[in-house]
Amino acid sequence: LVYLTSAKYIGKIVKLADGSYSVVKFGRKSTKEFLKNIKRIDLDADGLKQLNKDLADKEFAEAIVEDPKLVDSWKVLSGAGIDDGVRRNVDELELVSKNIDEIKAFDGGYKAWKINNAGGGLVSKLNLGKYVKKIGDYEVFENGEVFYRGISKADFEYLKLNGKLKVSSSKSEMFTSPSLEYIKSVGYGGDGVIVKIKVKKGTLSKLEQKGIRDQSARAKILYPNMQNPQSPKGWMDKGQVYFKQETIKGTNSKQVNIGLGRNLNDGGGLKLFNDNVL
Repeated sequence: LVYLTSAKYIGKIVKLADGSYSVVKFGRKSTKEFLKNIKRIDLDADGLKQLNKDLADKEFAEAIVEDPKLVDSWKVLSGAGIDDGVRRNVDELELVSKNIDEIKAFDGGYKAWKINNAGGGLVSKLNLGKYVKKIGDYEVFENGEVFYRGISKADFEYLKLNGKLKVSSSKSEMFTSPSLEYIKSVGYGGDGVIVKIKVKKGTLSKLEQKGIRDQSARAKILYPNMQNPQSPKGWMDKGQVYFKQETIKGTNSKQVNIGLGRNLNDGGGLKLFNDNVL
């Protein structure tokens, strides 16, 4: 896994950003505790290989030295398929450690727990009922359909007060996401709030009726009968809704986001969406 000396010290040689090397060394007590926890979490060969790779991150390795039980958190993140940057992030590891029993018991595991506890008060107030299915990449529940969007704090206050999305700028295309992971990966809402919005069932189908899609492979698979012009130019002025493939940053995971446009007239996608917010 990592180098082990005859003195029973365990450590990791790491390469720093400036090209120099440093050694993260576990003391005898830390070594014993670390190895005990590695044995307890029962990693397979692939898991050990991944942990060995992650220990090349100096900050992560030093955190494990200080608190060897963080390997439990690491295993939760690794098992959920979380990308490298999050999996080795010390703040995230400590957050998981504090809530690990709840996360393990949560239906859907870490990802579902993270979504349920993200983005301010709006998220926790949603009464969705049981999961039903997906329409495109968006989730449908017994009590509604779910959209995510990153917005400013001022726009969040407007949403809470009026139950509607506000046009955030004269250039905004008002895109929504089917996943929290995408919103966080690109940093939307980083200086504000990430909201999880419930709309009436049937809203996705109504948006699809106004939809055009891009030329991407995933949009074609999900919406084979939707118009797909070579250029979407003017789609907002026409009251159309734009279905566009995006990639979750740092992964190969694709999804189709829905752009509502800025048209608040009766024929606009944003007006349709706002009229159906629950």
